[in-house]
Amino acid sequence: MFPLQAADAPKKGNLLKIMKNTLVYPFIINFMRSLSEDSLSVASSDSGIPPRSMIDVTYQQTGNDMFADIRIFSFTLILSVEYLMKIAEFFSNPADQQTSVAPVGHKSVKNTNNAVTPKPSRTSRSSQSVEATNPSSQITLNLKVEQPDIILVEHMDNIDSKAMILNSEIVVKLRMSGEHQVINGVIKDLQLYTCNYNPAKRAETKGNVLHPVTISLAGSTPVGKGLHLELLVEEVLLRVSPATIELLNSVLVTMSKSPTSDEAEEEEQFNFASLWEQKSFRESDFWFLKGDDALEATEDSIVGQPVPKTILQELCIISMPSIVITLEAGVANKTLPFLLFETSLKGCAKNWASQLGKF
Repeated sequence: MFPLQAADAPKKGNLLKIMKNTLVYPFIINFMRSLSEDSLSVASSDSGIPPRSMIDVTYQQTGNDMFADIRIFSFTLILSVEYLMKIAEFFSNPADQQTSVAPVGHKSVKNTNNAVTPKPSRTSRSSQSVEATNPSSQITLNLKVEQPDIILVEHMDNIDSKAMILNSEIVVKLRMSGEHQVINGVIKDLQLYTCNYNPAKRAETKGNVLHPVTISLAGSTPVGKGLHLELLVEEVLLRVSPATIELLNSVLVTMSKSPTSDEAEEEEQFNFASLWEQKSFRESDFWFLKGDDALEATEDSIVGQPVPKTILQELCIISMPSIVITLEAGVANKTLPFLLFETSLKGCAKNWASQLGKF
C-alpha cells in the first residue's frame, strides 16, 4: 500500500463540478433534504406527535369471509423521461440488441404418414370434468388514495424546470358475494396543470390543463344478469396552450432520441458459397410433406348436442354532460382562448364479455 500523495488527490472544486454535471447530483441533494426531514420527523415524534405512515393496510378473515382496507396517504412521485431512459440504457444488455438466427439443425423425426393417432371423444372429456361446489364467501375491499402528486419535469438538474402535475383522490369500494358484486368508485378533483417546479414559483406560474373534475362509478350484478355499470363524468374543461405543447414536445423529443453508441452498426454478412451444393432431403423437414392425423371410422366424433353457453346481460352507461376544449394563445400562463370546442357524450355498451369471447 502506498500513501496517496497530495498531487494525486482530486481537488474539491473539480470533484464538485463533476458531480454537478451528472444526473446523480440532484438526487444527492434530495437525499440530504430527506435526511433533514427525517430528523425533523424524529424530533416531532419525540415531542409527542405520532408519525404518519405512507401505507396502512387492515386485513381480517373470518371463515370464508375476507375484509381488506388499504389506505395510501399523500405522496409525491417525480418523473423525468431523460432519467428513466438513462436507467433503461444502463440495465440494457448490448448483447440482447444483436439478434442472431441460429441455423436450424436436422432433427430425426419419425415418419408419421402411416401412423394413426386416435383422438379422445367428447364423452371421455365431458366425463372427466366435474364441477366443484365451493361454499359462498364474501370479499370486501376498500381502497383510498389521498391526493398523490405525480410530477413530470422537463429536466432534473434545474429546480426552475417546467413541470406538469397530476393530482387527484381515489376511493374504491368493492364487495363480492358469490356471483353478486357491488362496486362504487370515485376519482375526486382530478386535475392537471403546468407550472414551475420550484415550490416558491409554483403558484404564480400555475396554468390549468385539465380543470378539477370528478368521475363516479357505480355498479352491481342483478339476479340472473351480468354486471351493470354507470360511469358519470362531470363537466370536463380542457385547455391547450403553447406552454403545454412545448413541454409535451420536449418530452417526446427526449423519448425519440436514440442512445449514443460508440460501436458502428455493421450490416449482417451472408455467405452464399454453399448455395448450390447438394443437401440431404428429408420429408419430415417440410410441413407440407408431413402426414395428417387420421380419424378412425369407429370413433365417435360428436356425441350429443352441444350445451349452449348462458349469456348474461351486461350493461354500461357512460354519461359526460359537458366537454369543453379550448385552444389558447399567449405566453406562459397568460393566455387567451381563440378556439373553443364544446360537446357532450352519452353512450351505452352491452354484453362486452360475450362479444369479446367470439374473437
